[in-house]
Amino acid sequence: MLDTDDQIRKKVRKAVTDSFGAITVDLETRPGVYNLLQLLSAVSDSDFHDVCMNYESENVVNLKNDLSDCLIDRIGPIRNRALELLEDTGYIEEVLSVGAGKASDIAERNLDEIYRTIGLK
Repeated sequence: MLDTDDQIRKKVRKAVTDSFGAITVDLETRPGVYNLLQLLSAVSDSDFHDVCMNYESENVVNLKNDLSDCLIDRIGPIRNRALELLEDTGYIEEVLSVGAGKASDIAERNLDEIYRTIGLK
């Protein structure tokens, strides 16, 4: 989630596909292409069948470029917000402290119930 745009593009470019020309949709003979089509469908909120129809007879390079663009559009804002939060150590410490307090309260209630159940209270 914290990859740069260039890192995302490189990873998608490295995705294993075959050396056949135009895209055809066949899980058995072209699992790499099929996987990229599924990813593009999910990331772009598009129907899988529609994505397949749009890329039928396209080349894999175009598919990988479009998938990279969609991933960057989808992940970019999440990455940027995560990086902002990671830089704010005061906020992180506050969240951890509040979480620890809540966990302690829950654990105490659970222990009280357990002690009552087994007759120690």
